[in-house]
Amino acid sequence: HHSSRPSRAKPMPRRRYLACLPILIIVVQSNFSGETWSVAVWNQHRKSSYYQKDCVWMPQLLQQGYSKKDIVAAIDRLQVYYSPLELQRWVADHDLVAVQEADPSFLDALADADIIRGADDRDGRGIQVESCTALILPKARCVRSENAVLQFAMRMRTVSRDHSIALVEDGKGQRLVVCSLHLHPPEMIRNNRGPRYKQYLEPLQQAVESLAGVEDGLLQTPCLLLGDFNVSPENFQQLTSTVDFWRQFHVVRPAESTAHRSNPCSCGDFALAAGGTWRGRALGSDDFRAFEKHAERVFKVLGDDLMLDRYKKAEQCCQEARNWLLHPPLDAESQQELPLEQLS
Repeated sequence: HHSSRPSRAKPMPRRRYLACLPILIIVVQSNFSGETWSVAVWNQHRKSSYYQKDCVWMPQLLQQGYSKKDIVAAIDRLQVYYSPLELQRWVADHDLVAVQEADPSFLDALADADIIRGADDRDGRGIQVESCTALILPKARCVRSENAVLQFAMRMRTVSRDHSIALVEDGKGQRLVVCSLHLHPPEMIRNNRGPRYKQYLEPLQQAVESLAGVEDGLLQTPCLLLGDFNVSPENFQQLTSTVDFWRQFHVVRPAESTAHRSNPCSCGDFALAAGGTWRGRALGSDDFRAFEKHAERVFKVLGDDLMLDRYKKAEQCCQEARNWLLHPPLDAESQQELPLEQLS
């Protein structure tokens, strides 16, 4: 379910608390003057995404006989936290960092950072969730920013993600237009009779062109759009091949596979660059073993919680039966004791 390769796992002090470890891609630009940009992207997942059917632990818990309602309740009780010092050290190593699902806990862990963020997302139910795309600027300053809301209608409700696009500048005067992208899967838009994919992307194109400047149809500032495209690089290029704007970009692919096999798209995390020379690399192992260990811990904690919840419910039933036997309730009409069989 987690989209980018995991870094090494670290033991947590309490097993009830599960840290979301930095799962990232590093992209480095070398421009014509020999200067470089160091940009990291992390498609970290908010806790509320733990409910999604693609999460490794969901089918495992369902197979054990737990209802979806009980699993959702257990996830509600699950306590997830971030390690502020770990995050701050990671962020400080780069000129800027792009995050796809920044939730309140993540933003709190970076409370003193310079962060540009979009409005909260509206998920597939049309419900506002506490999650947004974000750009963190540890070593760059924002010259100007714009927002692009990518949206479509689904079951009479609006599904949307608000993207912040920024023109940034480093200490040596280099400028870059950058956006942390979290696109909806094309089939999700198509299946709900949404706009054509090219139309869906138009607000993003307009914002990038506004910040980068356009002359004779060409972007005048280097641009980097990176994150979770929810589609393979080849399919994205095919879907946008008739638009001159998108033909200016080339794919920066950090690895053949950037997501665990449980993810609907295993290669949807990449970057699009226009201007400069870029290279990308994904941190972590090819087999995603660190993520699988994390998933095993989530599964165990949720399983223990669900089992304990069953014990509590059984204990409550026994207590109710005991109370019934000691103090049988009376029927409202006959004032006779009600038989034990009527106890739920």
